[in-house]
Parts: sequence; C-alpha cells; structure tokens
Amino acid sequence: MSEIGIFEQPLNERYRLFLRMEQLFERLDHHLEGSSVWDTHALLQGLLELLHAVSRGDSKREIIKELDRQRAALSRFDHRSAVDRARLRAVLDEQRRLLEALHAQTSALGQELRENDLLNQLQQRASAGGRPGILEIPGYQEWLQRSVDERHRLVRQWLEPLGAARAAIDNCLRLVRESADWSPMKAAGGFHEQALDASQSIQVIRTRLDRDRMPHRFPEVSAGRQRFTIRFFEQASPNDRATQVRDDIAFDLACCGV
Repeated sequence: MSEIGIFEQPLNERYRLFLRMEQLFERLDHHLEGSSVWDTHALLQGLLELLHAVSRGDSKREIIKELDRQRAALSRFDHRSAVDRARLRAVLDEQRRLLEALHAQTSALGQELRENDLLNQLQQRASAGGRPGILEIPGYQEWLQRSVDERHRLVRQWLEPLGAARAAIDNCLRLVRESADWSPMKAAGGFHEQALDASQSIQVIRTRLDRDRMPHRFPEVSAGRQRFTIRFFEQASPNDRATQVRDDIAFDLACCGV
C-alpha cells in the first residue's frame, strides 16, 4: 500500500477499485494479527466490505483487462536499446503467470464467499440497515468463542481463492507507482493546475507533503480528461470545517501510468 503520508487520486474506476481492494486486503492482514473476539469481528466486517467491492461489476475481468493492457504497453519497450531487457522479461513473465492463474479460476471473484452461510447471514443483517452485531446471530457468537487458531485458519481458507486477484492488483499498482519519479512543485495560494499529457496513460496522481513542516494540511484533486487541479486545505481539528490554504505550498507530485 502507499504510505499514509502520500495522497493518491485514481483517474478511473478501475484503479479506484484496485486501491480500495488493496486497502481492504491490508486491513484484513492487520486484524488477522489480533487474537481477541473483537479483532475477529472487525476482520469479518472487513471481509464483508471486500465482498461488496468485488461484487460490483466483473472485478476479475477488470483485473485481466488491466494486466493485458500493461503487458501490451510494456512490450513496446522491448526494442529500445536503453531498456533493461532482463527486468522487462521478468515483469512480463510475472504478469503472464498472474493471467494464467486468473483464467484458471472458473468462478467469479468472491463466489466462494457468497456461498458461505455465516457470511450470508451477516450480509443480510448489514443489508437490513447498520452493521450486524454479535448477539443477533447465536451461531456467529458460538463461532467467535472458538480458538483463535481455528478462526484464523478458516478466514485464511476463505481468502485463498482471492489470492491471485490480490497478487495481480499488487503487481499493477506497483508498476504504476514506479512509473513516475517525484517532481517538486509549488501551489501558488494553495492551488495547482496542470494539463494531462495526452500521449501518456495516467492512472493515478500522487501528492506528497512534508508533514513536519505542514501539519494538518491535505490536497484535494479534481481531474478531467485534459487537466487536473489540486487545492490544499487545512483542518486543525476534525471537529472544525476544513478551509482552503491561501499561502504557497511546496509539495511533490507524480503522475503515474503505464
């Protein structure tokens, strides 16, 4: 995942999905490190959110399309003399392996989770309004009383069919993030505007601030087909409304795409 001090703005729904799923997978990893009932309860809440994310549209097809698109884009560099061909072939081989793993799965992403009785009960409670509690489902309450090893073993088993998708998303995001170097910028009066290069396929705009020098400040990115703008805001307390910064802001920018 991107560092928490780096702000990322996806420029299309595909990468919005990828970034969302990346965060959900890392949340699940975090809760799998805890041993309490409440850790496992939070773990299953995250699992339901992941199931909701992969159920919107054909997530597997979107991942496959992006791997194919990146492979085609990277293959065009093969004839250039300055390219590290060994590294390029390694990247292409890894993407081919990921594509084969995804094509080998005959079911849609999350199908095994959708057929899980306990998760179905929790999902139905969530769909009825609010988050499902423990007391409403006695079978869930009983399961939470089992050993942490048994609970974690079962959750990892549920997540296993999503392993290829997670690896593919991690691969796509890593290549996109590594595609551009950081460039120092200055937002005059807290505002920055920049044209998008029509010859490049940009998927994610990344901004980085010096949090020690500029605490409580954050960027908001608005992007269209031809250009994007960044407005910087300040919010000393979450109880107060954020206000736009009026002084000049030094920041780093990376327009990332393969």
